[in-house]
Amino acid sequence: MAKIMMSLFYGRAFQDSLINGMDPKLLKEEMVAVYERVKG
Repeated sequence: MAKIMMSLFYGRAFQDSLINGMDPKLLKEEMVAVYERVKG
């Protein structure tokens, strides 16, 4: 679970840094969605 969350964070941070900066709201939505799927 921790590796998945880290990969998501670093991937999102890298991708957003190439475009127009990191969007913390989008990152939170994606991380919560992954957590809910794993938890469920």
